[in-house]
Amino acid sequence: MLNKYTDVDENGQFNSNIKGLNQRFFQVTERLLSGRLCIASMSVGSARSCLYIAISYAQQRLAVGPKGESDTPIFNY
Repeated sequence: MLNKYTDVDENGQFNSNIKGLNQRFFQVTERLLSGRLCIASMSVGSARSCLYIAISYAQQRLAVGPKGESDTPIFNY
Protein backbone atom coordinates (compact mmCIF):
# COMPACT_ATOMS: atom_id res chain seq x y z
CA MET A 1 0.00 0.00 0.00
CA LEU A 2 2.89 2.38 0.72
CA ASN A 3 4.40 1.64 -2.70
CA LYS A 4 1.27 2.44 -4.69
CA TYR A 5 2.80 5.38 -6.58
CA THR A 6 6.53 5.13 -5.91
CA ASP A 7 9.17 2.61 -4.91
CA VAL A 8 12.79 2.52 -3.82
CA ASP A 9 14.80 -0.46 -5.08
CA GLU A 10 17.56 -2.32 -3.24
CA ASN A 11 20.21 0.09 -4.58
CA GLY A 12 18.35 3.12 -3.21
CA GLN A 13 17.08 4.25 -6.61
CA PHE A 14 13.74 6.08 -6.51
CA ASN A 15 11.26 4.85 -9.12
CA SER A 16 7.84 6.23 -9.94
CA ASN A 17 5.22 5.56 -12.60
CA ILE A 18 4.15 9.20 -12.36
CA LYS A 19 6.51 11.54 -14.15
CA GLY A 20 7.16 14.99 -12.75
CA LEU A 21 7.45 16.17 -9.17
CA ASN A 22 4.25 18.27 -9.24
CA GLN A 23 2.18 15.45 -10.71
CA ARG A 24 3.42 13.03 -8.03
CA PHE A 25 2.66 15.52 -5.27
CA PHE A 26 -0.91 16.18 -6.46
CA GLN A 27 -1.57 12.47 -7.04
CA VAL A 28 -0.60 11.64 -3.46
CA THR A 29 -2.40 14.59 -1.85
CA GLU A 30 -5.59 14.13 -3.90
CA ARG A 31 -7.11 11.98 -1.13
CA LEU A 32 -6.52 14.71 1.44
CA LEU A 33 -8.61 17.22 -0.48
CA SER A 34 -11.92 15.39 0.00
CA GLY A 35 -11.23 15.03 3.72
CA ARG A 36 -10.56 18.73 4.06
CA LEU A 37 -13.78 19.58 2.23
CA CYS A 38 -15.76 17.30 4.55
CA ILE A 39 -14.20 18.88 7.64
CA ALA A 40 -14.96 22.38 6.32
CA SER A 41 -18.60 21.54 5.57
CA MET A 42 -19.04 19.94 9.00
CA SER A 43 -17.57 23.05 10.61
CA VAL A 44 -19.96 25.34 8.73
CA GLY A 45 -22.91 23.14 9.70
CA SER A 46 -21.86 23.14 13.35
CA ALA A 47 -21.42 26.92 13.35
CA ARG A 48 -24.88 27.42 11.83
CA SER A 49 -26.41 25.11 14.43
CA CYS A 50 -24.68 26.92 17.30
CA LEU A 51 -25.78 30.31 15.96
CA TYR A 52 -29.39 29.12 15.67
CA ILE A 53 -29.35 27.81 19.25
CA ALA A 54 -27.79 31.03 20.57
CA ILE A 55 -30.30 33.28 18.80
CA SER A 56 -33.26 31.14 19.92
CA TYR A 57 -32.04 31.26 23.51
CA ALA A 58 -31.45 35.01 23.38
CA GLN A 59 -35.01 35.56 22.16
CA GLN A 60 -36.48 33.49 25.03
CA ARG A 61 -34.21 34.44 27.94
CA LEU A 62 -35.52 37.46 29.84
CA ALA A 63 -33.34 40.03 31.52
CA VAL A 64 -34.03 43.09 33.65
CA GLY A 65 -35.42 45.82 31.45
CA PRO A 66 -35.99 49.55 31.84
CA LYS A 67 -38.91 48.98 34.23
CA GLY A 68 -36.71 46.99 36.62
CA GLU A 69 -38.48 43.72 35.87
CA SER A 70 -37.38 40.63 33.98
CA ASP A 71 -39.47 41.39 30.92
CA THR A 72 -36.92 42.18 28.20
CA PRO A 73 -35.39 39.40 26.03
CA ILE A 74 -31.59 39.57 26.02
CA PHE A 75 -31.79 39.58 22.24
CA ASN A 76 -32.98 43.19 22.44
CA TYR A 77 -29.70 44.27 23.99
